[in-house]
Amino acid sequence: MLKDRFDEKEDRKKVHLDYIDYSQYKYNNWLLGNNNIALNALYEKGCFMFLTRNVTIYCKFSKNEIPIELTFKKVEQRFLSEFKMIVKIINDLPKTIINKEDDSTSYIFTPELITIQYERFNPYILKEFYCIDGSYYKNTFKPTKYMKLHAESYREPRAILALINHLVRYDRYRFDYFINWVAYFFKNLKKSQVSIVLLGKQGAGKGILFNNIITPLFGEEYSTTINDASLNTNFKGGIIKNKLFFNFDESSDAKRSSTKNFLKAIVTNKSVSAEEKNKTMESEIELFAQSLFTSNDPNPIEIEESDRRYTVITTADNLTYSNFLGYKNYDNLAYAIEDELEDFAKHLKAYPIDIVLANEALFTPEKNAIISSCTDMFKDFINAIVNVDAKYFDEVYDENIFLYDELFKDFDRNRIKKQNIHKAFLILAKGERNKVSAKRLLKQMRLHQPDIFEDYNTKLSNGNIYYLLPY
Repeated sequence: MLKDRFDEKEDRKKVHLDYIDYSQYKYNNWLLGNNNIALNALYEKGCFMFLTRNVTIYCKFSKNEIPIELTFKKVEQRFLSEFKMIVKIINDLPKTIINKEDDSTSYIFTPELITIQYERFNPYILKEFYCIDGSYYKNTFKPTKYMKLHAESYREPRAILALINHLVRYDRYRFDYFINWVAYFFKNLKKSQVSIVLLGKQGAGKGILFNNIITPLFGEEYSTTINDASLNTNFKGGIIKNKLFFNFDESSDAKRSSTKNFLKAIVTNKSVSAEEKNKTMESEIELFAQSLFTSNDPNPIEIEESDRRYTVITTADNLTYSNFLGYKNYDNLAYAIEDELEDFAKHLKAYPIDIVLANEALFTPEKNAIISSCTDMFKDFINAIVNVDAKYFDEVYDENIFLYDELFKDFDRNRIKKQNIHKAFLILAKGERNKVSAKRLLKQMRLHQPDIFEDYNTKLSNGNIYYLLPY
């Protein structure tokens, strides 16, 4: 039986994984031909020029320059200052005979330039400029130097592997699971359907993992830490757009009903509706990023019993207790990690991927504890109402005596006012769980006691809706 399990695991590794060779990425491939002296000079300098849909020119004249939109006249002036070339730009087809003012003038005809429809972030097309169905696009994705490495000879990245081992509390199976999860995404940038939630004390190394390892591997521009302030904004689109890795760090707002649904979409959906500041939302935002949650709170998010999105793992203790994994201090550990990044990238490229496991959530005791705590919270509240547990409502008495009196007057009449249910819950469910919405609360109450909290078991009195309680 044990052999069958191992055989099954080996078979799963044989499932084909599309490997993308990012070393083949073509940069600056905007030039349509090599017959134009002025355009060739610009190309050889590593710069570019193309038309926008508005028939203006978008260009840069040096590698370190930020691309800008210029008029034809301004472009001609830049050619003169940068290349000492007299250039005329003509918005027309090339003519067989041109009336030249003198032989030193070079001409650029607009049909010699590609017309870019939009800039797009596409990590699956290995070109900076690409054409689909006759339309040209500029790819804003550029692979990091680590993505372009191959699975060739490398040294064991001991410091990085030691940190990851520490973050999974030295559990061999969880260690392999984590490496497999990262390697799966690193090889083809197709996100897993699972997010990893790392729970642990401050100083365990969660920040080092994201800032010193994940961010350089996947690109600083494409990696972002998201906190409560980010989740509370109405313009989440600008935060999630064109990213490869999210770190939801100490995001207590993740328990809010609307945020919870947003996070579910982030982990598994291909796109999501999210607004960007000062932009009209024309379509959903494509999602490319892998998601990592990190928290010191043992219950950072709400997880439902049927959830298949989250793997919850507890870290080992603060790194100071292990003398920073033998590296004595943070600086030494950080230096060792930086020195090993190329080796770790090659290690990930060489890793034999289990595709099924990379998209499969582990049911860990830590995950079960989060599920149980969320479920128990609702069960306790419902039981207290049904059984009229006066002691359970002591905190309501302390904070809102008028609400307490109204509750127990209704209990004496075997009923409870619908609008008072959520008010009482907000007082009793202390901490971050008080962000549970009235809609979410009622849904849970109906799951546990459908005969009591469904609409058919209500009575209207003086304009108020009451649920009828058993005698």
